[in-house]
Amino acid sequence: MADFLEEFAAALDGRLGTGPDAALSRELKNPLLDLARVVAHSTERKNAPLATFIAGRYVELRRAQGADDMTAIGEVAEAAEKLLPAEGD
Repeated sequence: MADFLEEFAAALDGRLGTGPDAALSRELKNPLLDLARVVAHSTERKNAPLATFIAGRYVELRRAQGADDMTAIGEVAEAAEKLLPAEGD
C-alpha cells in the first residue's frame, strides 16, 4: 500500500490536472515534522498543523522568489527557533 502522503499528494495533483507538484520530498518531511513537534510541545497543540501550513505557504512564496526548498525550510526553522523556547526549557 502506498504511503498516505503520496496518495494524498497524487489526489490533489489530479484535481489540478498537473504533474507530481504536491508531493513532499523526503528532505522536507523531517524538518516539517520537527516543526510540528516543537510547536505542539511549546505552544497549544492546535498550532502545530497550522504552523506547518504557514511554513508550506512560506516555502512556496520563497520558491517563487528563486529560493530552493531546503533554504526556505531552513529560514522557517530559524524563525521558529526565535519565537519558541529552547527544547528542555
